[in-house]
Parts: sequence; structure tokens; C-alpha cells
Amino acid sequence: MLLLQLKQITFMESTLQKLEEIKKHGYRLDFGQTLEQAFENYKKIALLAGAVILLIVVIMIVVWGSIVGILVGAGSFMETMTEMQADSLSSTAIIVNLFVGVVATALVTPLYAGLLKIAHHAETFKDYNFSTAFDHYKSSAFKEIVLGTVVVTLFAQGLTLIAQLLGSFTEFGEALWFKFLAGLIAVFISYMTFLMVPLIIFGNLKASQAISGSFVLVGKRFWTILLLLIVCFICAMFGIIGLCIGIFFTLPIMYSIQYTIYRSAMGIDEEDELDQIGFNTEE
Repeated sequence: MLLLQLKQITFMESTLQKLEEIKKHGYRLDFGQTLEQAFENYKKIALLAGAVILLIVVIMIVVWGSIVGILVGAGSFMETMTEMQADSLSSTAIIVNLFVGVVATALVTPLYAGLLKIAHHAETFKDYNFSTAFDHYKSSAFKEIVLGTVVVTLFAQGLTLIAQLLGSFTEFGEALWFKFLAGLIAVFISYMTFLMVPLIIFGNLKASQAISGSFVLVGKRFWTILLLLIVCFICAMFGIIGLCIGIFFTLPIMYSIQYTIYRSAMGIDEEDELDQIGFNTEE
């Protein structure tokens, strides 16, 4: 156990040292090469990752419905849904949406981390299957993934909540301005923490370190990464063609580009990869 802890500390320190170097000198990220590598990786994981994303959507719907049902009571569920849609600024709607959004996102984020692990195994020719997507639910990374997700989601949605509350006391035009500004800030935060999860699962960082580290990595190649995400997002949207079902199998490109950007920026030490150093607490 002591050896495991020492390995984890050493690996974390190595990641932090790389981040310090990047903070000082930046890193190379070629747009064309990164995009090509992402698409090659996507071809390997599209079907499996698409099935996982479909499962994530189902889980989100079930979790959201279950939590709302518990909060408002099963008997008044439909009545509450109608009321929330009619008045999105009601206290009930705001509290329920914030709580459900944070809980549901935190619960499914380890599955997103599993998709990144699938992308890594596909890239490095390692065995992977559907169950690989669930690996981080049983690792000590689970706590940091959930904690980081809760912090980012609370902050981003909290800004939207404040905007809604302030907007409810102002004129219509000013209310729209509050919402737009809060939404813009929330999107910016989500974008700047884009590499938080990879830093946790591949870099062995704590949630707070991963959040600040993501700001460093994204900030150093802000426009290149943004353009890569826009291109991949447009490609993913082509999945809407064909009764919208195809979107589940085009969205994995977003995880391929996330993985490829992280690998290009930080590299991944194959000898110290989390599952090889015994990151699972059961070992």
C-alpha cells in the first residue's frame, strides 16, 4: 500500500512539473495533425463509444426523473413538470434544475472518463470493451472526478441561477442581458476546464489541481483548441441525419479530440498509467 501511494505521489509530481514547464514555455499543438489523429482514433471507438453515450442519455433521464419525483412526490410529478415549464423562474424550478443538474452530471462523468480510457486503449492497442467505460466507478479517481465536476457545475450553473434571480427583478431586456452574460461565463468556464478529467485520470491530479491545470493547458492554445472543438462539433452534428439516432455514434469524435489534445500536450506515460500502478484501491 505504501509503495502504491509513493507511485501515485511521484506520478502526480511529474504531471505538475510538466504543467509548470508548459506554463513557462507553452506546448506544440498542430491543428491538422491533431485533427487527423482524432479522426483515426474515432474510427476505432465509434460504435462502442456510441453505445455508451446512448446509455449515458438513458441514465441521465432516469436520474433526473427519479430525483424530481423524490423532491416533489410521485403523485404531483407531471403537475410539477408542467409548472416548471410554464414558469422557468419559479423558485421550485430553479432549485430543482440546479440540484438535479449537479447530481446527474456528477454521476455520469465517470462514464465520460471511461470513454477517454477507451480512446486511450484504442490508441495504444490495448484490450477494451463495454465494461471499460465503467472502470472509474471502482477506482479512487472516482472521488476526484465527481468533486471536480460538482465544483465546475455548481459554479457554472450558480452563475446562471444568479442571473435568473437578478433578471426576474428587472425589465425584460435587462433580464435577457443577465442571462446572456451568465451563459457566456458558464460556457467559458466549461471550455477552460475541458481537460480537467484527463488530468485526473491520466495525470493522477487532485480535482483542484486538475481544474487549474486545465486552465493552463487550454489557455496556452486557446484558439487552436477552440477551432478544433468547433470543427469536431460540426462533424458530430451530422449524426442528426437519419432520425437523429446517428448523433450517438458521431458524438464520440468529441472524446477522441479531447483525448488527442491532452496526449499531444502532456503525453501519457505508459509505464505509469493509472490502471498499471494500481490506481484501483482494491489492489
